[in-house]
Amino acid sequence: MNKEKIQKVNRELLQKTGIDFSRYKSQELTDTIANAVTFPMFFAKAIRRPIGILLLLIFVAIVVADNTFQKLFLVFPGLVLAIINGFLIGLVIFIRRIRNDMGKVFMISSELTLQAVKDISTAKSKLKDSAANFPNLFEIFKGINTVVILPMVLQTLEGKIPIVGRLLARITERFFGLVEAMLQIGVKNRVEQVQELISHETPEQITEWIQRVEQIVEIAKTRTIQVVNKASRVIAFPLMTVSAVVFLASAALLYAAYTLLGSK
Repeated sequence: MNKEKIQKVNRELLQKTGIDFSRYKSQELTDTIANAVTFPMFFAKAIRRPIGILLLLIFVAIVVADNTFQKLFLVFPGLVLAIINGFLIGLVIFIRRIRNDMGKVFMISSELTLQAVKDISTAKSKLKDSAANFPNLFEIFKGINTVVILPMVLQTLEGKIPIVGRLLARITERFFGLVEAMLQIGVKNRVEQVQELISHETPEQITEWIQRVEQIVEIAKTRTIQVVNKASRVIAFPLMTVSAVVFLASAALLYAAYTLLGSK
């Protein structure tokens, strides 16, 4: 994620909330995120298995079925196509497997959002007209994710997975945005009701507002796994489509080459 974008979001939220979200970064939180994000360990396995299966199929189809000298040359383009197709299939499997880890990460994000709400309300309770311009709950949630949680997740990915870590980081960034949007839709009415409450209440009654926010966070937690599952399917679908097209094209290419060599 672009550091300038993170700093810009943090500055904007600092003006609205009076809270510097970067202060929530800590080594303890970094360790917690690193422990929650275990899916990099599954990446090699997710990629290796489909590549191995495809290579075996190509070997059986080309070498065992008809082991003429000319057709043995199909093993080389077959190897390349097997790696490409295996990578795409493995990537789809990998994305479907990150659901549990992303659920854990968003649980951490929800807890941190609640803590930020309490910090903001504490800071504003010391100011005159503290109820005015109180930030939207989703502004706080997005600030926590953009400034604190997501950069830690991306850093973990890029650090643990060589070469394709950046690609997976971009997919994960897209995943985060999608989950945020889905969660926002899911509890939109409740957030608006609570926001209306804070705009009319006095600073002394902010405690009641915090209790309502806690209820919303709990509701969001129960829906997080469902939302993450839906988001993973949405993210995986284009890759599944590309994988299917590439697989069929590869199969057609190898069959055409096999037939052409067989006719000579």
